[in-house]
Amino acid sequence: MEKYTISLELSKKLKELGVKQDSEFYHSGRYDDAIVMKCYFDNFDNMDKEYSAFLTGELFEMLPRGCRLIKDYKHYYVFVDSYQTNPFLDKKNNKVEDKTSANATAKLLIYLIENKLMELK
Repeated sequence: MEKYTISLELSKKLKELGVKQDSEFYHSGRYDDAIVMKCYFDNFDNMDKEYSAFLTGELFEMLPRGCRLIKDYKHYYVFVDSYQTNPFLDKKNNKVEDKTSANATAKLLIYLIENKLMELK
């Protein structure tokens, strides 16, 4: 699952920034930070030790329009496609990269939130 979900480090950062913890998968402190399915937590009231292990698609639903994902032979890149519709990123800072699409997407979301370039709904 690590190939399809964001890392524990990025999961913790998104939770710290106030991103709603609603995903199909979670990094679980109850299970040695293993990635587990949402249904395992239906009976738990306290989710303090759990961090959403978001999938790429779940993260893209949070991003503003105009963001795109591409892949070269080694990395995934997430970037802002249009400077007219998204003038907040300049040509130097309009993309992030990672070996997985989920981590690259999470990094862009973190950048946008930390720099107050988007608000969480």
